[in-house]
Amino acid sequence: MFSFFAACVACVASSAEPDARPETWFHVIGGNVTQEGLSADLEAISEAGYGGIQFFHGKARDGKLWPGVKEPVECLSPKWDELVGFIAEECEKRGLTFKMQNCPGWSMSGGPWITTDKCMRKLVAFPPDGKPGFDADDDFHEICTLTFPLEDAEADSVSFPNPQQLDHGWAYDPQAFLIVTAGGREVFRRECPRGCWQDDASMTFRVPKGTIPEGELEFSFESAHGRRESVNGSVRREPRLDMWEAKAAWGLREFDMGTNAAPLKTKGTRTLVFGHVNMKRRNHPAPSEATGWECDKLAAAGFEANWDGYLGRLLKGPLAGGKLKGTLVDSWECGVQTWTWRMEEEFERFNGYKLRPWLPAIFGYVLESEAATERFLLDWRRTLSRLVEENYFAVMARKARENGMSIQFETAFGDVVPGDPMRYFKYADEPMCEFWSPFNNAGGFVTSHDFKAVKPCVSAAHLYGKRRVSAESFTSFELTFDESFQELKENANRHFARGVTHIVTHTFTHNPSVEGPPPGSSFGQRIGTPFLRLQPWWPYMRGFAEYLEDCGRMLEEGLPVVDILMYVGDEWGHRPSERDELFGGGCKVDYLNQDALLTRLDVKDGRIVLPDGMSYRVVWIPKGTFTLPETEAKLAELEKKGARIVRGDFKPDWTPDLAWEGEGGLVWYHRRSEKSGDAYFIAATEKGFKGKVKFPMGGGFGNGPSSIDLGLARGESRIIHVGCCGTPLSIEPGMRHLRREFKKGVEIPLSAPSIALGGWTDGATDKTYVFRCGPVDGDAVIDLGRVCHWATVKVNGRAVPPRLWSEPYRCRIDQHMFRNDAGNVIEVEVTATVHNRLVLDARLPESERRTWTLSGPEAEASLKPAGLYGPVRLFQITDE
Repeated sequence: MFSFFAACVACVASSAEPDARPETWFHVIGGNVTQEGLSADLEAISEAGYGGIQFFHGKARDGKLWPGVKEPVECLSPKWDELVGFIAEECEKRGLTFKMQNCPGWSMSGGPWITTDKCMRKLVAFPPDGKPGFDADDDFHEICTLTFPLEDAEADSVSFPNPQQLDHGWAYDPQAFLIVTAGGREVFRRECPRGCWQDDASMTFRVPKGTIPEGELEFSFESAHGRRESVNGSVRREPRLDMWEAKAAWGLREFDMGTNAAPLKTKGTRTLVFGHVNMKRRNHPAPSEATGWECDKLAAAGFEANWDGYLGRLLKGPLAGGKLKGTLVDSWECGVQTWTWRMEEEFERFNGYKLRPWLPAIFGYVLESEAATERFLLDWRRTLSRLVEENYFAVMARKARENGMSIQFETAFGDVVPGDPMRYFKYADEPMCEFWSPFNNAGGFVTSHDFKAVKPCVSAAHLYGKRRVSAESFTSFELTFDESFQELKENANRHFARGVTHIVTHTFTHNPSVEGPPPGSSFGQRIGTPFLRLQPWWPYMRGFAEYLEDCGRMLEEGLPVVDILMYVGDEWGHRPSERDELFGGGCKVDYLNQDALLTRLDVKDGRIVLPDGMSYRVVWIPKGTFTLPETEAKLAELEKKGARIVRGDFKPDWTPDLAWEGEGGLVWYHRRSEKSGDAYFIAATEKGFKGKVKFPMGGGFGNGPSSIDLGLARGESRIIHVGCCGTPLSIEPGMRHLRREFKKGVEIPLSAPSIALGGWTDGATDKTYVFRCGPVDGDAVIDLGRVCHWATVKVNGRAVPPRLWSEPYRCRIDQHMFRNDAGNVIEVEVTATVHNRLVLDARLPESERRTWTLSGPEAEASLKPAGLYGPVRLFQITDE
């Protein structure tokens, strides 16, 4: 039986592949760097089971030198170049891949080498007698002066701040109303549209004339989260296009396109001067000597200048010879660019007509008709999006590949920038998203699904044939130094079940001191989960890394099994909401964009297919989705070939991909390969799971080989292969060997521990509990119950694998136990976080502290659970 079971494993689990190991962002902060510290860091990263680093150079918050630093190293100096080369060599020596962010800081692409003719620029307009006081850095350049007809309409305009200014944490899901009252009477109420976290443009709504009377007005914001407060608003007694700022790409927010094609009635004219200026966006947060303008994202010369000034220079010097394996760009954090030097020429190339006569529409004026203005602004948004794709992302990819490097992008379009949320990912080798800790989908801000986009990235990978979906993982604003692998594991599981395949932890910050006080600094400020080599739990990191590696390898084998393609529409605006699981999470869904629809979809045997092997049951077009004629023509063509196209309300009418019954909950993802058949990643939610999981076989659910009984603790997971060996095979990721499911048998009495069960509050990070028991005849399992948060079990002086870092805190120990009359000594070494030590140290004078970090818990912070809480039980078990 054992040999058959081992053979099954051999057919579904290959030997460890280096590229399946997680990576980490690796931050050097300011000039706080030493070669000794770098060697120690990279050795620790390698020993912990990582596959590589992604290097960033950030800004020191207060300019103070860190422990171990005698002489700071200035960024971009010859000494700094030497250190970058040293990092690359140390990575190569340890089998780590070395990648770099494409500029200093984490956002986005710029530096002192970017001149004003290659920086991000924006369109401006003003009356001929009202020119603003531009300074030298504005670098104002005039485009033209236009006189255009004014709309004669019975309409006014009312303006409010944008969603992120009103409620930053809920910008992507405001659940709020915008209200105007006059003399205590409500005269205007409108639902606040979904926005984004970087928007800085106002929101203008078109209202019938007379809606808002003259006199004293009050503007307010009323949210479902219990907020009702006054805000700054204004009324203009002239019509503007409804939501024109979003439609003109000044900001990202959700809107409906107008369809009124009636010719414009005009009254008089208006004259405006149009020009463009430097947006004054800088790469950040970089050391001052490495800070400069952000490069032009709409012209290839912009990123080419950034490449030449940074990576290109390093590739000719300390990184020559293929030492740099990849580059990346972090999430879009530099606003929306609206002009470049050849904009008029580029617009005509894309659209076949001239831009200049339509410039007033970019400032909200209706020209010709509402429908004509809407169509122009759609062309405008598409042009901006395509220019960023072709002249920024595609150029970055080309430069990387010319130098034998991989390229990764994080989210941009539909997240901050109006545009197709998926098309640009086709230029990436590894589409990349991000998720934060702790997870809280019921709240707003960065820990909810809606604030940071994942689904467009996953869908783009599937649509464009990308094997890997990377994620900047566990980014956090908490920094309590009370992290637990249990919570991190649950968060990773949650995103594996959304289609992420590869974890890049945020963040490991360089510690220049080799043996300085723990734990070190995370990011130089209050951000990031502190993956640091002087953390007391660092020896347990390898177990967690191996878990992430095993899950990632499985999730990159074969192809995803996804049933539904949901069309996202042709507005080239906001991405869909991700707060709620579509169809209750029982059916996987990918997004579909126009580019993939027009260029990559076909039909075979009634299924919608892609060139790389993906296939789907149905294309779903939700109610209210805006589509262009070319989209409808392609949908009709696919339908004629036998594709199933569903519009409006829809409920899957086929056997679900996975079903379960029992207590608790599950998250899951399904892959299929010729090598190993169907494989499911299945993980319990925070409630755990106990029950039956059913797999579709032969078109329906059945008993026997199509189902399996599972009992999983909170966050515990399994990789289950169906159809490989005739019966479902369950493997526990991260264990590196088959482990039989624990079945409680006879409980063996243990002596009272040397330290009473429970926590400790003295700030120690390690304690050892000692138990004793008599001889054991047969297999034995020890269950530690509740642990905060890491434990190693020793039996008669010998460590028992594995190290325990998440529920269930349980392992077999009989291999080292005495089976005669001699007593057995069981030691449980428990490791806690450094949180309590930091709190207690914060209450001491700095000279008496035993720890060091820049940001951490304050003296007033409460102490956290630390220790072995049990109950601790020893069971003698037998196979059934």
